[in-house]
Amino acid sequence: MNHEKLRCYQELLDAAKSVPALIDTLPRGYHDLVDQLQRALTSAILNLSEGNARTSKKERARFFDISLAAF
Repeated sequence: MNHEKLRCYQELLDAAKSVPALIDTLPRGYHDLVDQLQRALTSAILNLSEGNARTSKKERARFFDISLAAF
């Protein structure tokens, strides 16, 4: 798939791999922060891949903007 070739997609996947180690360093009581971090990362990855599948440049740019704003 085309989105897998994007450097930013690879960077997001690398970040996703390091999130569990980061979560382990947080003190108890930060569940909301952990949840927000996981949702933002997932959203950024999904919007980037979905946007790259769009044929319209305008639609593609919109998904990329959403992906940027999520993370």
